[in-house]
Amino acid sequence: MSANIRYRGSDYDCWDSETVLDSLLRHGVAFNFSCRKGVCLECMMRTTAGAAPAAAQAGIDKDLRKGGYFLPCLCRPLTDLTMEPPEATKVYGRAIVVAKKRLAPHVCRVTLRPSAPLYYHAGQFILLRRIDGLARAYSLASVPALDRNLDIHVRRTPDGHMSG
Repeated sequence: MSANIRYRGSDYDCWDSETVLDSLLRHGVAFNFSCRKGVCLECMMRTTAGAAPAAAQAGIDKDLRKGGYFLPCLCRPLTDLTMEPPEATKVYGRAIVVAKKRLAPHVCRVTLRPSAPLYYHAGQFILLRRIDGLARAYSLASVPALDRNLDIHVRRTPDGHMSG
């Protein structure tokens, strides 16, 4: 048995042995993802019809879970599912770059000031998303509760879409 996944007006079959992410990639759908383990939250989507299993909502804020948000990388659907990208205002906060400092030839420390305080633990990842939708996960290098700014270290990669 397989489930039907509806995404951006197209239908895709999702085999029992695969996740929603695997199904979309098998069908050649361009889709943002990173870790494939439910840690980075980069692939987060929301359902508009059908329900994602509870296991596909691990690590997601309870209010977002209630709103149908889930992780396609963890989701093995039990029923047909219609999904959409997340509502940016519910998932993303805004931040401005307040400083950049080169730490090594290919590494730069970028200091961000979020529009609202972010409570986090050392080593926690944040997902940065550009206005065009490209997103990448970065580990926080700043010390929690030291100040309001957030530091990340960005390694420039050749032809990197985000690191440039």
